[in-house]
Amino acid sequence: MIVVLLVLFAVSSAFIAVLAGGLMLPRQQAVSRTVRVHATPDIVWGRIANPADYPTWRTHTSSVELLGTAPLRWREFGAEGSFAFEVTTDAPPEHLVAIAVDDDVARRPEREFLLRPDADGTTVTYTERCTLANPIARFVFRYLWTADDTVREMLTDLRRAVDPH
Repeated sequence: MIVVLLVLFAVSSAFIAVLAGGLMLPRQQAVSRTVRVHATPDIVWGRIANPADYPTWRTHTSSVELLGTAPLRWREFGAEGSFAFEVTTDAPPEHLVAIAVDDDVARRPEREFLLRPDADGTTVTYTERCTLANPIARFVFRYLWTADDTVREMLTDLRRAVDPH
């Protein structure tokens, strides 16, 4: 009986700690990284602004369904399930922002690409933001599963897709 009570106490304590930790975290979370690629902004733009081609260069995107063109909307399918996105800022070849438009996701990812020409090609800054209403989800996405991995993967995939070196 004491063992059962100790287990219940431990589980309850862990839950309370996760909840309290999540309540102290902001609803908005963002991760941003910058890389340089040996390709012009136009070539980089051709990759990021064409979601139909994502499965050819993005590691964990298995397919894309185009949903509309004005504004550009698509649903991508991959390891994390599926997300529908809509472009909210389209300023070729410098600035692209797409937001998730699904109502039933725990987090609402927003993707932002900033492209700047430089002497060797293009400096690409990719930022992923998300809004997390649930404090447990805030804790999980901050400490157990981080957007940093997703951001690094996106930039690694993009570099591999456009960089001739």
